[in-house]
Amino acid sequence: MTVPEDPEPPARVRRSDGALPDAEELAVLAETATAELASGQSPLLDSWFAQADLPPPQLQGDPLREQIDHPRLQSLHDHWIALPRDGDLPHIRFLEPLRLRAWLGDLIVLDVLDEGRDFRYRVYGSLVASHVGFDLTGSLTSDIAGRMQIGAVIPLFFLSLYRRVVLDRCAWYSRHQPPHTVTAFFWRRLILPYVGDDGEVARLLIGILPSSRKGHTRQSVELGRRNE
Repeated sequence: MTVPEDPEPPARVRRSDGALPDAEELAVLAETATAELASGQSPLLDSWFAQADLPPPQLQGDPLREQIDHPRLQSLHDHWIALPRDGDLPHIRFLEPLRLRAWLGDLIVLDVLDEGRDFRYRVYGSLVASHVGFDLTGSLTSDIAGRMQIGAVIPLFFLSLYRRVVLDRCAWYSRHQPPHTVTAFFWRRLILPYVGDDGEVARLLIGILPSSRKGHTRQSVELGRRNE
């Protein structure tokens, strides 16, 4: 995966008539993009990122370990793979802080709502929040456009990708460049599904690592400072 060297600040993504899509229109767009992602990439998402002067997201469904390009997220994937399965996926009872303490701060937990048509932020990691500037705990993914003042491209991306994880019942890995309002240059995101008692995907565990313009994660920068 390659990362652009000098991105331009994005505009708020709007429809061709200049208006931001409402909730119903966003849902329709997300359904289309979710279907396109079955092939591994979404032309609709790519076009919306382009409208925001952002490069297309880089996506990998059911990634191999070597396709996850950071050791911290590789180890989280290893942890998830090693969990006992109730069928094809681990149960939400294994989403325990003690099991995940090595990654705390870099994790988001989403409740799956309405069979994956929306998601609620159950846990929003403190290190993630420090980069975006606020805590989304309790918010709906469909509502974050207004909260983040970024238009529809990022919530459309999240809704589509998270729905794809629910449908595919497997991990997905992505890298995308956020709007200029976020301090990270790009985000690595590993999305891992867990099932409830009925065997349906009930929660998503997301490991997230931001990278600075110099290619360092915050953790590596802080470690370097401690070692100076």
